[in-house]
Amino acid sequence: MTSIPPLPKASKGGRPFSLENADHERLLTMIIALAAEVSTLHDKLDNLTQVAGRDAPFSAADVEAYQPEPAEAEARARRRQAFVGRVLRIIQADFERAQTTDDMAYDDILAMVAKEPERA
Repeated sequence: MTSIPPLPKASKGGRPFSLENADHERLLTMIIALAAEVSTLHDKLDNLTQVAGRDAPFSAADVEAYQPEPAEAEARARRRQAFVGRVLRIIQADFERAQTTDDMAYDDILAMVAKEPERA
């Protein structure tokens, strides 16, 4: 069996940015990373709740080893999808607006999606 070499810790060369500037891109990356951590913590809390609901004593290993039933796993997947939808709602709305604008150039659509939201 051939082992897959590990990925490099950082890519070589400049990193492409799709948002207005590098700071916006970094902020979005940080928000997505935090959202992933929150989702993981929610799953772990659910594991803990399920294991603690049993009548027997349990350990941290029991919580880590817990595998949800298929219906519960499906409910978790729906919760994750809804969570990601809430986190990325504004980006999705901009993307959908851009898709309905057939006469706009690609660069104009990117600029519209990447611009700062208007303040009221």
